[in-house]
Amino acid sequence: MIGGSGEQLTLRAVARVGDMCNIFGDPELVKKKYEVLRRHCEKEKRNFEEIESTNLTSLLLARDDATLKAKQERYGAAGGFRGHALTVPQAIELVGRYQDISSQIFIFSAYKNDRETLELFANDVMPEFA
Repeated sequence: MIGGSGEQLTLRAVARVGDMCNIFGDPELVKKKYEVLRRHCEKEKRNFEEIESTNLTSLLLARDDATLKAKQERYGAAGGFRGHALTVPQAIELVGRYQDISSQIFIFSAYKNDRETLELFANDVMPEFA
């Protein structure tokens, strides 16, 4: 697995020798990077489909908007962070968007190791994609 999204060096290396590619970012950015990787694969005469596409992001989840807002304030994420603060339905929609752009594995970290985020993801989000 090669993680990173540098378009000239990293993604070119993935096209040459990578078995898996892991990219951090929102679905639009990840899609753009997969397109760059696809072009590098064409130049290398490699089938893009041979490379397992994964993405990485950070999540902060809550059951409802009010709880999410309180969590964001408690964890200092109210001004934003490099990830997604979402309710469960929004998280399901987000994972679906990654799936729609051909991300085969969704990798995430729970913001500030929030236990509820892990529980909500395991119990309410994952079953939607089983």
